[in-house]
Amino acid sequence: RVGNGIDDSIQRALRAHLTPQPRVEFGRLVGARSLAHSMMDVSDGFAQDLSHICEESGVTAVIDFEAVPIADEIALVAGSAPKRFELAVSGGEDYELLLTATPQNEDTLMCVARECEVKLTRVGEIVARDASFSGSNSHVHLRRNDGSVASLHTHGYDHFRAEI
Repeated sequence: RVGNGIDDSIQRALRAHLTPQPRVEFGRLVGARSLAHSMMDVSDGFAQDLSHICEESGVTAVIDFEAVPIADEIALVAGSAPKRFELAVSGGEDYELLLTATPQNEDTLMCVARECEVKLTRVGEIVARDASFSGSNSHVHLRRNDGSVASLHTHGYDHFRAEI
Protein backbone atom coordinates (compact mmCIF):
# COMPACT_ATOMS: atom_id res chain seq x y z
CA ARG A 1 0.00 0.00 0.00
CA VAL A 2 1.07 3.54 -0.66
CA GLY A 3 1.74 5.34 2.59
CA ASN A 4 2.41 2.15 4.58
CA GLY A 5 5.99 3.27 5.25
CA ILE A 6 4.70 6.48 6.79
CA ASP A 7 2.19 4.53 8.89
CA ASP A 8 5.00 2.25 10.10
CA SER A 9 7.15 5.27 11.00
CA ILE A 10 4.30 6.83 12.94
CA GLN A 11 3.73 3.59 14.84
CA ARG A 12 7.46 3.27 15.69
CA ALA A 13 7.55 6.88 16.89
CA LEU A 14 4.46 6.36 19.05
CA ARG A 15 5.85 3.12 20.54
CA ALA A 16 9.17 4.81 21.33
CA HIS A 17 7.36 7.65 23.08
CA LEU A 18 4.71 5.64 24.92
CA THR A 19 6.83 2.62 25.87
CA PRO A 20 10.44 3.80 26.02
CA GLN A 21 13.24 1.32 26.57
CA PRO A 22 15.67 2.82 29.10
CA ARG A 23 19.21 1.45 28.73
CA VAL A 24 19.43 0.29 32.35
CA GLU A 25 21.45 -2.90 31.82
CA PHE A 26 23.90 -1.19 29.48
CA GLY A 27 24.41 1.66 31.96
CA ARG A 28 24.85 -0.80 34.83
CA LEU A 29 27.51 -2.79 32.96
CA VAL A 30 29.38 0.34 31.81
CA GLY A 31 29.42 1.61 35.39
CA ALA A 32 30.38 -1.74 36.91
CA ARG A 33 33.31 -2.04 34.49
CA SER A 34 34.36 1.62 34.96
CA LEU A 35 34.31 2.17 31.20
CA ALA A 36 33.07 5.78 31.23
CA HIS A 37 34.33 9.04 32.70
CA SER A 38 30.77 10.40 32.79
CA MET A 39 27.34 9.13 31.86
CA MET A 40 23.81 10.50 32.04
CA ASP A 41 20.45 10.02 30.41
CA VAL A 42 19.45 12.36 27.61
CA SER A 43 16.29 13.87 29.02
CA ASP A 44 16.50 17.55 28.15
CA GLY A 45 18.26 17.30 24.79
CA PHE A 46 21.59 15.86 23.67
CA ALA A 47 23.38 19.21 23.22
CA GLN A 48 22.13 20.65 26.50
CA ASP A 49 22.94 17.53 28.51
CA LEU A 50 26.39 17.28 26.89
CA SER A 51 26.96 20.92 27.79
CA HIS A 52 26.19 20.09 31.44
CA ILE A 53 28.80 17.31 31.41
CA CYS A 54 31.39 19.62 29.83
CA GLU A 55 30.68 22.48 32.21
CA GLU A 56 31.02 20.26 35.28
CA SER A 57 34.19 18.65 33.90
CA GLY A 58 35.84 21.83 32.64
CA VAL A 59 36.18 20.51 29.09
CA THR A 60 34.84 21.15 25.60
CA ALA A 61 33.07 18.71 23.30
CA VAL A 62 33.59 18.75 19.54
CA ILE A 63 30.75 16.94 17.79
CA ASP A 64 31.01 15.69 14.20
CA PHE A 65 27.92 16.81 12.28
CA GLU A 66 27.67 13.64 10.19
CA ALA A 67 28.11 11.31 13.19
CA VAL A 68 25.02 12.37 15.14
CA PRO A 69 22.36 9.65 14.77
CA ILE A 70 19.04 10.94 13.51
CA ALA A 71 16.03 8.66 13.71
CA ASP A 72 14.22 8.13 10.42
CA GLU A 73 10.98 9.10 12.18
CA ILE A 74 12.20 12.69 12.58
CA ALA A 75 11.50 13.16 8.88
CA LEU A 76 7.79 13.00 9.77
CA VAL A 77 8.04 16.42 11.42
CA ALA A 78 11.12 18.01 9.87
CA GLY A 79 11.81 18.04 6.16
CA SER A 80 15.19 19.70 5.83
CA ALA A 81 18.49 18.17 6.99
CA PRO A 82 19.34 21.18 9.21
CA LYS A 83 15.94 20.98 10.93
CA ARG A 84 16.29 17.22 11.47
CA PHE A 85 19.74 17.78 13.00
CA GLU A 86 18.34 20.54 15.25
CA LEU A 87 15.60 18.23 16.53
CA ALA A 88 18.09 15.39 17.05
CA VAL A 89 20.38 17.49 19.26
CA SER A 90 17.77 19.59 21.07
CA GLY A 91 14.84 17.22 21.56
CA GLY A 92 14.44 15.41 24.85
CA GLU A 93 12.84 12.40 26.50
CA ASP A 94 15.12 10.11 24.51
CA TYR A 95 15.75 7.48 27.21
CA GLU A 96 19.21 7.11 25.74
CA LEU A 97 22.53 7.38 27.54
CA LEU A 98 25.21 9.92 26.84
CA LEU A 99 28.69 9.01 27.99
CA THR A 100 32.28 10.09 27.70
CA ALA A 101 35.13 7.61 27.72
CA THR A 102 38.73 7.21 26.67
CA PRO A 103 39.38 5.95 23.13
CA GLN A 104 41.07 2.90 24.69
CA ASN A 105 37.70 1.76 26.06
CA GLU A 106 35.82 2.12 22.76
CA ASP A 107 36.13 -1.52 21.64
CA THR A 108 34.99 -2.82 25.04
CA LEU A 109 32.09 -0.34 25.09
CA MET A 110 31.02 -1.52 21.64
CA CYS A 111 31.09 -5.15 22.85
CA VAL A 112 28.96 -4.27 25.88
CA ALA A 113 26.54 -2.40 23.60
CA ARG A 114 26.20 -5.46 21.34
CA GLU A 115 25.62 -7.71 24.39
CA CYS A 116 22.81 -5.37 25.50
CA GLU A 117 21.46 -4.90 21.96
CA VAL A 118 22.08 -1.16 22.19
CA LYS A 119 23.30 0.94 19.28
CA LEU A 120 26.31 2.93 20.47
CA THR A 121 27.64 5.75 18.31
CA ARG A 122 30.83 7.77 18.73
CA VAL A 123 29.78 11.32 17.83
CA GLY A 124 32.88 13.35 18.59
CA GLU A 125 35.58 14.00 21.11
CA ILE A 126 36.23 15.72 24.40
CA VAL A 127 39.08 18.22 24.38
CA ALA A 128 40.66 20.48 26.97
CA ARG A 129 39.28 23.98 27.26
CA ASP A 130 41.99 26.08 25.69
CA ALA A 131 42.67 29.20 23.69
CA SER A 132 41.34 27.68 20.46
CA PHE A 133 37.82 28.15 21.85
CA SER A 134 38.43 31.50 23.56
CA GLY A 135 35.67 34.01 23.17
CA SER A 136 33.06 31.28 23.12
CA ASN A 137 30.69 30.68 26.00
CA SER A 138 29.68 27.34 24.52
CA HIS A 139 30.99 24.08 25.90
CA VAL A 140 29.88 22.21 22.78
CA HIS A 141 31.17 22.82 19.25
CA LEU A 142 30.15 21.36 15.93
CA ARG A 143 32.67 20.20 13.33
CA ARG A 144 31.37 20.22 9.76
CA ASN A 145 32.60 18.00 6.92
CA ASP A 146 34.78 20.82 5.58
CA GLY A 147 36.66 20.89 8.92
CA SER A 148 35.18 24.16 10.12
CA VAL A 149 34.24 24.29 13.81
CA ALA A 150 31.63 26.58 15.35
CA SER A 151 29.76 26.81 18.63
CA LEU A 152 26.68 24.63 18.81
CA HIS A 153 23.73 26.44 20.30
CA THR A 154 22.82 24.25 23.26
CA HIS A 155 19.18 24.48 24.07
CA GLY A 156 16.87 21.72 25.09
CA TYR A 157 13.78 21.30 27.16
CA ASP A 158 13.39 23.99 29.79
CA HIS A 159 11.15 22.88 32.64
CA PHE A 160 10.58 26.45 33.77
CA ARG A 161 9.96 28.27 30.47
CA ALA A 162 6.36 29.26 29.92
CA GLU A 163 4.94 28.90 26.43
CA ILE A 164 2.46 31.60 25.50
